[in-house]
Order: sequence, then C-alpha cells, then structure tokens
Amino acid sequence: DVEDLILQWSDYFVRLQAAAGIEEPTAVVTPTSMRRLEGYFAKLHDDEMSLRSDLATSQAFNASLEAEIRDLDEQLGNTSNERQQLLMRLEDQARAREQFDQTLQLFGAFEANVLRQGDDIIIRLTGLRFASGSPKLSAGNNALLKKVERAIGIYPGSLIVIEGHTDSRGSSSTNKRLSEQRAQAVANYLAANIGLSADRLTAVGYGAEKPVANNETDEGREKNRRIDVVIKPQNGINF
Repeated sequence: DVEDLILQWSDYFVRLQAAAGIEEPTAVVTPTSMRRLEGYFAKLHDDEMSLRSDLATSQAFNASLEAEIRDLDEQLGNTSNERQQLLMRLEDQARAREQFDQTLQLFGAFEANVLRQGDDIIIRLTGLRFASGSPKLSAGNNALLKKVERAIGIYPGSLIVIEGHTDSRGSSSTNKRLSEQRAQAVANYLAANIGLSADRLTAVGYGAEKPVANNETDEGREKNRRIDVVIKPQNGINF
C-alpha cells in the first residue's frame, strides 16, 4: 500500500545518503538534503571528468615521449643521457599523478575539494568549522584535520601554506585579522600533531581579497569563508 511504498523509499533515501558519507542522514526529502546529495553526485562527476582528462593527457604525453625515445635510440645507439632523462620524467609524472589521486581519495564530498594549481595541491576545507566570528576551531574538526595530516604525509619534504579567507561582510581589517588567526590556528594544530618545522609551515590571512564565489548570496559567502591548505611539492614535477 501507499504507506509501505513511502517507508520503502524513505529507507532507500537514507541508505543513499549513508553511501554518500552524509552524517545524520534523514528519511525526509527536503531541499537541504537534496542539495547535499546533488553536491555529492556533482563532485563525483567532476572528479571522474578530471581523472579522465588526466588519463588522456598522460597517455598522449607518454606516447609523445616514447616516440622521442625511439628517435634518440636510433640516433644515439640507446646510450644517451637524454634517453635516461626522459625515462625519469615519465616516472616523475606517474608518481605526481599517483600522489594527487591518493590525496583526492582521502576526502569526502562535504569535507574538502582537492584542486591543482600548477605544481601545487590545494585542499579547500569546506567541512572545517569555527565558532562564529572566532578563530577557535570547533570540537568536531579532529577527523578532518587527521585526513589533512595524512595528505601532507603523501608529499614528503613539501612546503605547506595555510591560507585563511573570509566573506566580504565586516571591515577589511577585521576580516584580515580573523582570517590570519584562523589560518594560524590550523597551522598550530599541524605543527603540534605532525611536527612540521617552521621553515616548512606558513600561515597567511587574505580576508575577503580572494573570493571563489559571489558575496551577494548566503551560499556564496559560505564558500568564501574557508581555509585552503596549499601543498607545494619540492620535486618540481608538472602534471
């Protein structure tokens, strides 16, 4: 009957949210619960497209290098330094992509977005929470920060920059000071828990200078209030 169907589909909806890693799944379909699911599936789609693009780029790059190697083998009798350098570049490329994939897989859809910017890896901590208007980390952040620790461990010897950002509400001086304090709070946690030395770890606050969304909407302001963990690998490898 109708009641059985409703209960059955409510169960399906709860199981779908649980599979997406959503904490405290609800059996009631609401605009908020649907947006969370839509965000999860949108991130899955974006990640798949990014990986497909990376794979295609890598395959094309490898094919090009293999052709270069064959030419060098013919010209230099398979003994040149240039051939060895090309092989090393291939290995470095493969390692860099593997590191990025490992980092991407650490975080759920509502915890962080993992991005590339040149050689740098950016972990945008969308799930990190602070008390309102305060630099104090909320109590529920430990699990997410543990994942950040693991991500940093994937890049031995890397330089780490913790960037704090706010929305545009309030004065620029207040926003800048708050963003600096929040970035420093995360840096202090990482220094205390994984022993990052001062020459590897930097905290900086930008206030509202670098928005990633429209500050005229609540959703945009929420995206702009963020901490970005920027990992700068020291192997100098391009993706």
